[in-house]
Amino acid sequence: MNPFRPYIVEDAWAESTDISGIAHDVTEEVLKRIEYVRDDGIGRAVLILAQQGAGKTHFLMRLRRLAEKPVAGRPPFFFSYVPPFIKPDDAHLHFLDSLVTSLRRGESGGKLAFRKLICSALLNHSVFGDGKLLPPSVDGGVQGFVEKSLHSMQKQSRAFPKDLSSLLKAMFCSEKADCALDALTGSPLHADDLSLLKMDADFSGDRAWQVISGLGVLARHSGPLVIGLDQIETIEGTGHENALEAFSELMSGLRSHMGSSVMVFTCLLDRWNSGFKDIFEKMGLMDWFGDAVFTLKAPEPSQLKELVEARNLESKGLSIDDSQFREIVKRARTPREFLRECAKLYDGTE
Repeated sequence: MNPFRPYIVEDAWAESTDISGIAHDVTEEVLKRIEYVRDDGIGRAVLILAQQGAGKTHFLMRLRRLAEKPVAGRPPFFFSYVPPFIKPDDAHLHFLDSLVTSLRRGESGGKLAFRKLICSALLNHSVFGDGKLLPPSVDGGVQGFVEKSLHSMQKQSRAFPKDLSSLLKAMFCSEKADCALDALTGSPLHADDLSLLKMDADFSGDRAWQVISGLGVLARHSGPLVIGLDQIETIEGTGHENALEAFSELMSGLRSHMGSSVMVFTCLLDRWNSGFKDIFEKMGLMDWFGDAVFTLKAPEPSQLKELVEARNLESKGLSIDDSQFREIVKRARTPREFLRECAKLYDGTE
């Protein structure tokens, strides 16, 4: 097997060799903003710019890994990945589906991850009566605790819809949990599923947005939720007349409702500089980024050398000598091009 393939990271769920020194400064800046949000509860947005193949999606993969396995000394956070918008007229449903699908990945079909998010939110929420938090073992066990806490949260925030509260409670019921997760993604439900969940219709359109807003309320109490929105420049290439309008509406809504979240956007550098930045300015979203606009730099030769060595650990094959390495570094402008050239060299030795 060629250790230099694949050299394209398809999405944030891919597994690829990660050299921590590459884009380390940008990683630290994003982690710093996650801590700002943890401290003050005010949402932030970050923009990552880079050439094609320079590591934008790889960067989101890194954030996903940091969420799954926090570095010692760093508090945990939640991560969701939103792939490019294929049908921007369904922007709200696409975002909701991506958000929930991300949180349901992993252990026990994601039920455990979602329960962690819910419990984290409820344990940090100032609740009923005298303001003292009832422990899960009191008055109805975990389900009783969840029900009372959600009821309190719903009373305090109009953005927290009753439907969402019912579905979140269903996460703690074994026979309803999977069905509730399907409903949260906006998937069409059969009549018997709707009956089981005591819902009268599927989530769509405005109703989907209400659920997103409610999850935003949940995020405000759960600790930082990092949402990676990948390749946002593709919104223009979908051919939909109202693509930018729908995208703008979604972005404005996210800015207003997704408190305690860090939105990490990636965009192709050339496209950003040739007009996409103007579009964001017209949407009134540039001040959302503030000073958090970062361009991924080309890796240092020493970092590329480390990448080669790390990839070679997976194989007893090719050893690139210094002259070959220098030639590839001269030709390659991005990590993807570098790995592609290494893959070609390896193929020639087989």
